[in-house]
Amino acid sequence: MSSENKENAFTSSVMGFFDRAKSATLDAAEATKQAANKAKLLSEIQYLEMKVKYRKELFGVQIFGPLVNNEHGEVDRLVATCKQEVEEIMAKIGVKKAEIDLIRAGVSE
Repeated sequence: MSSENKENAFTSSVMGFFDRAKSATLDAAEATKQAANKAKLLSEIQYLEMKVKYRKELFGVQIFGPLVNNEHGEVDRLVATCKQEVEEIMAKIGVKKAEIDLIRAGVSE
């Protein structure tokens, strides 16, 4: 093998090594980014679930008086308001869970 061929083979080998290293680094960076996004989404879901719990507790406090006093119109209004707010929060949770499913499936943004 000539000196020039050896040099080309060496250069090709080194470049292949760096290409593989670069690819591995990019893969690791993407995996880290996806893990961070998943952790962020899980944290947001936990926060939203706490908001649902708080809203339901607040509902209990708000509805007690109207229930005891047989204020049916006020009870209906409070139920409708609480139900709507909880459904909105639950929809946000659903969106975030769907995003996590995409991450798990390996779908990038």
